[in-house]
Amino acid sequence: VHLSVAEGDCAAAEASWVLARRHLPNRRAWTEANDPSTALAECWARFSERARGTERVEALARAHRWDPRAKEFLRVSRGMGERLWLAGLSARDRRDWEASYVAFRDLLRFQPWRSWARRYAEEARDHRLGITD
Repeated sequence: VHLSVAEGDCAAAEASWVLARRHLPNRRAWTEANDPSTALAECWARFSERARGTERVEALARAHRWDPRAKEFLRVSRGMGERLWLAGLSARDRRDWEASYVAFRDLLRFQPWRSWARRYAEEARDHRLGITD
């Protein structure tokens, strides 16, 4: 797992860990001693910096799932989160409900604590579906 992380192959590292856990399902001490959660979160965060388009958001979502407090994840997600927030607000001001929804939805995949983003995503969804008051 750690070799794959060091090489930047996050998907291989993740798959190796899942297989290891399946082979040793009841070894709590081993699992805790070898837990790669932070390493995987940081690997996915670094990967997101190199990725393009939807891969960036997917990588940050995976990083958040592994360790939402990992330093690299926090560093990378802060900037990306702010860009998505501003893009969502800009689209909302233009009443571009599709773009607004996508920006806020993507933001919430790795920063789920943003309650206003959730509110604005729901608002944009309602406009997209034509179910507004």
